[in-house]
Amino acid sequence: MSIEAVGNERSIIDLIYGADFVVQLVILILFIASIWSWTIIIHKWRLINYVTKKTQYFEKVFANNSPEKILERFKDSASAPIEQVFVSAMQKWNKIRSKDQKNIDDLSAAMFVIKSKSIANLESDINVLATIAASTPFIGLFGTVWGIMHSFQSIAAAKNTSLAIVAPGIAEALFATGIGLVAAIPALIFYNLLNAKIEKIETNLENFSIELHSQLTNS
Repeated sequence: MSIEAVGNERSIIDLIYGADFVVQLVILILFIASIWSWTIIIHKWRLINYVTKKTQYFEKVFANNSPEKILERFKDSASAPIEQVFVSAMQKWNKIRSKDQKNIDDLSAAMFVIKSKSIANLESDINVLATIAASTPFIGLFGTVWGIMHSFQSIAAAKNTSLAIVAPGIAEALFATGIGLVAAIPALIFYNLLNAKIEKIETNLENFSIELHSQLTNS
């Protein structure tokens, strides 16, 4: 078989099928990591976009209605963090007022707890993306190093250093590094993007909590 034929016939399936068992295992691990990464990315992207839209809508409602009317509207259907913070704060404030005790610390604590839980829910699994982004290039590199070692052993056994003998093994080895980068790059990009979106939501929640707290305690 000519060198050109070898190059033309080595498809991705051929590379995987012809690779050493350890390299195949590395490729499988990287494939699973990539699927896991994209599952988290899609789920979190949709969730954060949903929260962002709900936040923008609620801010408009809050600006044009009294707290009592908003509470009546959202007390049984609060799903976005800002809605949950509002409902929790209003319910706590109503209890405080019913006892004729304006305990501001209780109000602040109620908002802080809901805000923290909401942000923690948004941040869950995000660190998995960071782990995948940091580890998969090294896993792929391990597969490459192992594959090259295996290729050299095959060259030594065949006692032939022609490109037709060397190229397939090297290609199989480098393929592992390529898969590692394919898994790592999207994980790193979306880890940063999702974190930026979550930080924006957290800032909005903090500002809203301050505004609501001031409005209630000064009323």
